[in-house]
Amino acid sequence: MNETDYNARLYEKMKAEQDKYRDWLLHPYELMTTIYTSGIAAILYASLLKNANL
Repeated sequence: MNETDYNARLYEKMKAEQDKYRDWLLHPYELMTTIYTSGIAAILYASLLKNANL
């Protein structure tokens, strides 16, 4: 393989990842669910840290 082949493979891989991400953004329910669960997890983690320092 030459440098052009590697560049083409990298481009295709990055394009596929971007398309997958863009597809995910088009589904607001899934996006909001992920944000909500991440937020709840962060609150629980902060609470655990606070209680561990007692």
